[in-house]
Amino acid sequence: MIESYQKAIRTWSLLKRKGWLIPSLNVDPSEIIHNDRLHDLIFSEYEKRIQQENEIAELERKLELARVAEESKYNDIEKRLLNLLGSIAGYNDKGWQWSNHDAEKRRSAQDEFGAELQKLLNEFGERKLTKKALELFNSDAVVKDCNGEYKHSAKELLSKGCFYA
Repeated sequence: MIESYQKAIRTWSLLKRKGWLIPSLNVDPSEIIHNDRLHDLIFSEYEKRIQQENEIAELERKLELARVAEESKYNDIEKRLLNLLGSIAGYNDKGWQWSNHDAEKRRSAQDEFGAELQKLLNEFGERKLTKKALELFNSDAVVKDCNGEYKHSAKELLSKGCFYA
């Protein structure tokens, strides 16, 4: 019996240290020894608070997993965007010649690059791009890039944290 009350006092001290004391438990520790109601209330309050802490920890874990998943999604889109910009530069540099494309086929390929670029930009969805990033991609010149200038600029914006608003 004494052990049980000692445990109640230790638990009460823990509740007090953590700032979890409810008004009915804000008593002198000596009152706990001879009061079964306080004894039960202390353990009940402690269990309730531990359960709340566990629920909060679980929610925080789920939020972190969601954040990591979202980051991973955007990292994938960023990689695909940079790969596309590299492909555009490679095609416009010498790729169209190696493919024996005439001016009409070249324009058609550039139109396809533009559509693919727009599709990738739309995948960013809720994550808004900065004015600099939008200006970079809202130009017809991006699909005609032949030296990797746009890929380099996009990489720079991403590395400096200037890609998203």
